[in-house]
Amino acid sequence: MTPEKIKEWAMLSAAGALECPDAAEWARLLSEGNALAWQELSASREAITRALLAGLPVKRPRPGLKAQLLARVARTDGDAAPRSAKPPPFRTQRKDEGDWLSLPFPGIRAKLLSCDLQRNYAWIYAEIGAGVRYPSHHHSAAEELYVLTGDLVVNGTVLHAGDFHHAEADTDHADVASVDGCTALMLVPIDALTP
Repeated sequence: MTPEKIKEWAMLSAAGALECPDAAEWARLLSEGNALAWQELSASREAITRALLAGLPVKRPRPGLKAQLLARVARTDGDAAPRSAKPPPFRTQRKDEGDWLSLPFPGIRAKLLSCDLQRNYAWIYAEIGAGVRYPSHHHSAAEELYVLTGDLVVNGTVLHAGDFHHAEADTDHADVASVDGCTALMLVPIDALTP
């Protein structure tokens, strides 16, 4: 496969527009650890993120962020050799680890826990503040959520800790809201992570 084709597929994949049969071949390249494919996918995601963020107001980083990032870099092994693109066979993420995703919805924050490109899904941990609403939205693929704590009102149904909700593909949700705040685990298609 040519580098130009890899670059094209990477941009389409990052934009959520890569379709079969190309998507299957792309997933195979990534699962085999093709370094160029991973590099181009990362560059494409960064380009899309920069384009989306270009219109947002600039926010100052929180105090101590630079020191935290420098400490993280110092903990790496320092070798210049490229690392394997394949994820490790086992991974644990503690509750105080991982970065919060930048979301345009005040009162909602989320962490990406896991991402499976082959099956096109991502596990997300979300915290929704009391009285916060998430706007109505369309589901291009099936999405699921499990409420860990608090309450969540979905299509007029109040969910509490231990309740599960499934939305089929090609469905629309009205606003989702929490009266007292909640935490939840969500299984969403990867293309839902980028507007």
